[in-house]
Amino acid sequence: PIDVVVSGGIDVNASVGLSFGAFSKPLEEYFVRNDVIAAEQKDDILPMLTSYVHFYKRTNNPITFGGSIGIGFPIVGGGSISSISFMVGPSVIIGKSNRIILSGGIMTGQAERLSQGYSVGDSFVSEVDLVPTKSQYEFGYFLGLSYNLGR
Repeated sequence: PIDVVVSGGIDVNASVGLSFGAFSKPLEEYFVRNDVIAAEQKDDILPMLTSYVHFYKRTNNPITFGGSIGIGFPIVGGGSISSISFMVGPSVIIGKSNRIILSGGIMTGQAERLSQGYSVGDSFVSEVDLVPTKSQYEFGYFLGLSYNLGR
């Protein structure tokens, strides 16, 4: 018998890594100054510990293109983002057995925004100066670097 190496088919792998995301509209922190709602822009970049599932066509090449679906957990303090983020996009898989994966694309996560029809610059009189906000899902983008788990 002669062994014949065959490549092809779809491969699915998992990886863990670090991602950086940003929302399309920058995050803001709201406060009241002189009975007027004001805002201060927060950091644009959101670092996350991310778990990915990658799918790609199996080849013998050291660099392969595929897709990624991920879930990111925030690793920042101060409430910049309080919930997990979901990510999807293309990926570049580098290596044959111990792979490093570069992923990028679209993400969605919760962001704190003004509620009850208020906007920055509106008059707001309250004894506690607590500006009404709500968490809502918004779209953004991400870039991540991860290392595969397994073969």
